[in-house]
Amino acid sequence: MSDVKTARSYRGSVVDDNMVVSLNIKWVIQLCVVVGAFVYGYYRIEHRLTKLEENLVEADGTIRSLLDKHSVEEERKRTELESRVSFYEKELNINPLSWMKKKRK
Repeated sequence: MSDVKTARSYRGSVVDDNMVVSLNIKWVIQLCVVVGAFVYGYYRIEHRLTKLEENLVEADGTIRSLLDKHSVEEERKRTELESRVSFYEKELNINPLSWMKKKRK
């Protein structure tokens, strides 16, 4: 065995003098395209979700205002109908069991 430290040595200080790192340019371009597609897709999804959230808040506000408007109108109609019913109950006696009784004045 020699005293020269090589790649198989335990210290690992010298790997090799002829080490070459080669990158294929086609792979680098494809990797950039794939990463760009993922980033663009993420951006589109985020933009769409933000837009949908804004539309949901706007629709919720519209629904609340319409609900308040209709509930006020419904309450007004209900009180009007109750007054009409009470009038007819007092003026028209449609209960057949009370026909024999005298009208209270």
